[in-house]
Amino acid sequence: MALNALMGLPPGVAGLGVYLLLSRAGPLGELGLLFTPTAMVVPR
Repeated sequence: MALNALMGLPPGVAGLGVYLLLSRAGPLGELGLLFTPTAMVVPR
């Protein structure tokens, strides 16, 4: 049910969420994945 609710998010909002997760200030920022091919594959 939660997955269906997330599917209703506009793509811009979902992209912003992924960006905030991977940015330096985000929880996954220490991995340095932002703007890498690995980060482009993660959301799919």
